Amino acid sequence: MVLRLFGLPLCVMDGRLELSNDAHFSPRVTVERRSVDGAPGLTAILSRDAGRRRSKPAVCRPCSARKLCAGVFDRYLESFGGAELAPRGGQ
Repeated sequence: MVLRLFGLPLCVMDGRLELSNDAHFSPRVTVERRSVDGAPGLTAILSRDAGRRRSKPAVCRPCSARKLCAGVFDRYLESFGGAELAPRGGQ
């Protein structure tokens, strides 16, 4: 069985790239619930990379895994901040 985690930055997973879905992401179309003209509906979203709705706060700048990691979900950062993020060794 293969277990991969989506949406967790590499520093939270102790740099275990093999556990990150970010390293195995391929562009895809997903269908999501969304209001269409005020009514419930579905819409197709093209996700070109794993970083959709994710960002890297300032603490991520020196991280050696910055190019491999898609960052943290924006909603998480809005709610909890990024105090627990710990960048991997300098670049």
